[in-house]
Amino acid sequence: MWRLLFMIAMLLHGIGHLLFLMNTWGYWKDGSRRAGLFPDVLALSQTGEGIIGLLWLAPLAGFVIGTWGLLNQNAWWSPLALATAILSSVMISSGGVA
Repeated sequence: MWRLLFMIAMLLHGIGHLLFLMNTWGYWKDGSRRAGLFPDVLALSQTGEGIIGLLWLAPLAGFVIGTWGLLNQNAWWSPLALATAILSSVMISSGGVA
């Protein structure tokens, strides 16, 4: 039961990274805030932010693939999920939602 709940949570968390991707593509913006990695340092245009925003597909794929690995009881799912969680945390803390 707990394994199933964890798989659902991990899958939904991965899919939730679509929100960051869509934000870098200009959805939900009021013009006063910039999205993307290191927004003040890179000073990218909206197009540049959109391209960099594709990086949000990495944690999405990592969590979805990790969920698949857990479902099939593969040994590699845990290191993948941990690496993906670290990547996601770094991306968020570096200004991915600013």
